Amino acid sequence: SSRTTIGSATGGVGKLTVTGAETGKALLILNETGDQNILTASASGTTVFTLGRTGDLAIEGSLSDLSGSTLAINDSLSIAGSLSLTGTISDSDSNLVLDDTVDIGSATTGIRITTAGQISDIDSSEVSIADNLIVTGGLSLTCSISDSDSNLVLDDIVDIGSATNGLNVTTDGILSDL
Repeated sequence: SSRTTIGSATGGVGKLTVTGAETGKALLILNETGDQNILTASASGTTVFTLGRTGDLAIEGSLSDLSGSTLAINDSLSIAGSLSLTGTISDSDSNLVLDDTVDIGSATTGIRITTAGQISDIDSSEVSIADNLIVTGGLSLTCSISDSDSNLVLDDIVDIGSATNGLNVTTDGILSDL
């Protein structure tokens, strides 16, 4: 039937079937002693998989978990090319670290966050926030503040100038010199 079976009197269903157990050892050991790949797979003459002599694994196509669950990589992962992602990125200890400047959107539109923590709009001179903004800690501005409906509301005591020189305005509208 032009099929070869090793380890059983019952013929396998593939061209080569290896069956059985070798206690304490792998079922199949491939030891390439020359200068070629250890294993190569192809479809109609086109290589789709290689396991090289240094352990490099090369595939054509996609890599997925066979059960449709999460594919776990239990070591650091280095990506030399670009990464196209459909889905979410999460970190189990809630501290996702990206140690390079990050463009959210694209390299030409969206928001850029530098490793120094600076946030900028990639294709404009302003970052627009369309929701409430809560700042915990100090806020230093080197710009002007404006409100589109000409009604800027600051609902706390405000020192205009500095904390020691200038004007103080309370929420009751009382104005005093600092």
